[in-house]
Amino acid sequence: MSTIILPGNERSSILERENNLQRIRYLQTLISKLENALEKAPQGRLKAVPHGKGWQYYSRNFPDDAWHYIRKKDLQTARKFGQKIYFRRVLDAARRELAARQMLRQSFEKGDIDSIYKNMAGYYQDIVQPLAETDEQFLAKWKASPGIGNPYYEESRQFLSKQHEKMRSKSETIIANLLYDHNIPYLYEKPLLLNGHYGKPIYPDFTLMDFERRTEIYWEHLGLLDDRSYRENAIKKIRLYEDNDIFPGDRLIITAETYDSPLDIDLIEKQIQRLGMCAIV
Repeated sequence: MSTIILPGNERSSILERENNLQRIRYLQTLISKLENALEKAPQGRLKAVPHGKGWQYYSRNFPDDAWHYIRKKDLQTARKFGQKIYFRRVLDAARRELAARQMLRQSFEKGDIDSIYKNMAGYYQDIVQPLAETDEQFLAKWKASPGIGNPYYEESRQFLSKQHEKMRSKSETIIANLLYDHNIPYLYEKPLLLNGHYGKPIYPDFTLMDFERRTEIYWEHLGLLDDRSYRENAIKKIRLYEDNDIFPGDRLIITAETYDSPLDIDLIEKQIQRLGMCAIV
């Protein structure tokens, strides 16, 4: 039987399930708020009649009642009626979407095509080629050839991470351990060739993999900003990234500290929590 290989990876279905669940929670909260708001909305109905370049508004409480003109000074009443109509329509749409998404969730819970290979016994996985390369398979290839780390000042590597790597600073070790705790694979000081650096590699502190886009993300921790020479070199390095279309907030993460403003572990934790696309789940 011929082998079929499809682009993409199983993370797409995982993210779809997560996004669907987040949307369900949002819709449930929205529906509850809309129902509460409609309970406080004015009774009756509203109609609008063209008048010049604008509208005149009328309201009535019951179908048999006469329509009452809403004066401009009482326009807030019309706004409340209009808001009620809007909320009712949003509520109807939210309920329909919620029902559809709950059905989709039930379908996901029964299993999807991307989970089949992962759930197969090992003796089948050894002989089966999945339709799409899994994150684990991609990760194994990515980590298999990290290249040679930064050869300079090897003696400065005095700190040991949870992955038993020797690192240059206590702050880098903290970041590495937090990445490890959040199941985010990383490569330490993996060489990176960039245009404009005379064919010589630079060494990002950490290289991560965005498994959604299958592209690398780089993390630079600037730990000696009190030192003028270090600070100037750091600025040059960041500009080099930007010259190669690697920008902070996209594929470049920058954290920093000084003697008076040491590493903020809570902020590092928040930064790592935003890297869900780099985690192996």
